[in-house]
Amino acid sequence: MTTQHQELLDELGRRLEARGFRILRRAYFGPSAILVTTPPRRAAPETEAREGEYTLADVWYFDRSVYLHPFGNGWEARVTRHGGPHWVRRTATLNELESVAVEALGTSTVPPSPEWREAD
Repeated sequence: MTTQHQELLDELGRRLEARGFRILRRAYFGPSAILVTTPPRRAAPETEAREGEYTLADVWYFDRSVYLHPFGNGWEARVTRHGGPHWVRRTATLNELESVAVEALGTSTVPPSPEWREAD
């Protein structure tokens, strides 16, 4: 994978950020990749705590995520539930990858649609 791949993913990340998603650079399945998540949420409402003490309100999480990276001559999106199988969908273009990412982030269903297949 090349620097160009990462630059293209970073550009896609900026477009997805403009839609309200959060972008993290993560190299789980290759050197060029991004993890796109829904906006972080608090685990619990804010409560008073003594100085130096943490509460559940200090914990943040995100509901959904999709991992995007180059694959062969195209791109791959990957989703999974914690501890479950990975589901992938491959695309030829970055614009198609953006649509697939938005599809995955728009539903809590895994896989997001019948077009996704279980990863090898």
